[in-house]
Amino acid sequence: MVVRCNGQNAPAIVDSCGNRCHDGGDCTVTDYFTCAGNNPNPYCRFDRTSADDETASESTYQESTARAFAELANLAVCGDAPHSPGLKTYSCAACRADSPSWDLVLGSWRPVGMTDFLERHAIFAYVARTTLASGRPVSDASGGACIVSVRGSVDTANWVRDFQLRHVSLNKSSCPGCRVHHGFRDMWLKMQNNVILALYDLGCQANSANDQVYFTGHSLGAGVAIIGMFELQDLGFRVQESFVFEPPLPGNRAFAETFAKHFGRSVAVWRMTHAKDPIIHTPRRYLGWSTIGNEVFYDTGAKLGEYVICDELWDRKCSYKYPWLVTDLHMGDHCTTPLLPSGNICARGGRPAVCPTTR
Repeated sequence: MVVRCNGQNAPAIVDSCGNRCHDGGDCTVTDYFTCAGNNPNPYCRFDRTSADDETASESTYQESTARAFAELANLAVCGDAPHSPGLKTYSCAACRADSPSWDLVLGSWRPVGMTDFLERHAIFAYVARTTLASGRPVSDASGGACIVSVRGSVDTANWVRDFQLRHVSLNKSSCPGCRVHHGFRDMWLKMQNNVILALYDLGCQANSANDQVYFTGHSLGAGVAIIGMFELQDLGFRVQESFVFEPPLPGNRAFAETFAKHFGRSVAVWRMTHAKDPIIHTPRRYLGWSTIGNEVFYDTGAKLGEYVICDELWDRKCSYKYPWLVTDLHMGDHCTTPLLPSGNICARGGRPAVCPTTR
């Protein structure tokens, strides 16, 4: 196990709990697991090596951060910000409750809405500035990363995109043989330039000291976010360890394998799944589709803290223990999550209080 403090290799020497993994300090695996339950240090993380008995994801997944990203993914259902006055003063409660605490920069929301199939803002995302960078809070908000929250399906145009199931080439030299979901790819390409303009407006610029970007989204929004993560990384942004919720399968196996290595870290993205959700099994694997990322699975009736982590793409300890003939009967599981106080991450039933009454 390689232990890192603030991104630097730390000598594997025994250190006391109170001194482990501070700036310039040292820590060990033993120190971390002895004290993590009582006083976790946010600057301590683990990088997986081939000799590790324990997976990197088991060491690094933080449920409080997943709850923060769930809140921000859910917020995208609000739609166009000018009609959402509550967002002007919105503060992310789950972000502040994270350890360490962080938040969005007040008033930094930028809506990105594109017409699709004649429906206004059918393609929609929020871009905002955070007080988080490299997984820890910053004292100066101008040094924080940005976040892109892509909305899931809410209208007919979105459903049309959901069912554009043809594999299309990613057409990138960085991903030979990669083919991805036609609908998700087209949606991202339509919004990409406007997302980048919003990022630049907030001070997050490619190939600069402020080039960090996080992504989140639910369902179709998660699928589009996965494509966006890959594209922005190629364009000179440093896409950070992100969370996507209940994503459909976004591409073929070549894309999944390249995606896993594309960001230079052991966990490319956390794929949050729940119970017998059928959407995370579509399109079908036997048709050449593949899932991505490290899975965090909450089974039926699971409460906070009751999850299983799977690093393998088709690990049957997680959501793939349920065959698709069973999952097709449980569409309600697609919206249900223990990570939000409402228990619902969808536009219907899980609409945040700051949203306007109409989209």
